[in-house]
Amino acid sequence: ARALTPYGTIVAGLLSASALVTLPALAPAEPVLASPALWLAIACLVAATALPFAPGLRGAVARGAARTWRAVGLPTAGFLLLGVLMAATGMSTALAQAATGLGGAYLALAPWVGGVGGFVTGSNAGANSMFAAAQGQAAHALGVSTLHLVAVQNCAAAALTMASPSRVEMALGLCPPDRMPQRRQVMATVLAVNAVMLLGLSALALLTL
Repeated sequence: ARALTPYGTIVAGLLSASALVTLPALAPAEPVLASPALWLAIACLVAATALPFAPGLRGAVARGAARTWRAVGLPTAGFLLLGVLMAATGMSTALAQAATGLGGAYLALAPWVGGVGGFVTGSNAGANSMFAAAQGQAAHALGVSTLHLVAVQNCAAAALTMASPSRVEMALGLCPPDRMPQRRQVMATVLAVNAVMLLGLSALALLTL
């Protein structure tokens, strides 16, 4: 029960917040109270205080978490800032206009654009910050469903985060040292699976949009 406390915190927090923000007085606070990011942070604090740690282990866990955050959190924040700058400076619009020059063929290319964003950033949020606005504008220019094309972008970006070097390093860090696979083997396997997924998304985009 104690080990499940952080997960229970996330579930209970999100469910209770979703119910509370239906009240008129709390409706303005919905973006914060109902945000998974808030409850993930609270769950981390609960885990740090409620779970038992052997003497000296709490500091080691905190240092490991800080290293992981630096490797993943700082680049993600940078790509979010890049996405904001792309939207504010009109770069997203320029990319969308260039993409629509391909006509309907761009629909097959759209998942690969999202996939590149996921691979480079290692974050679905970072990839969408970079390319979701451009994908939406391209959909509008091509006369297809903006919601569906951005959904394709989202799925492709999420899939390719699995092959991002930062994610691969994080996964390998959880493996026992005597059973750790080769990084090149892991990358090649995940990229092969992702390529099949992107081909499927390209076909889906061409057939349904």
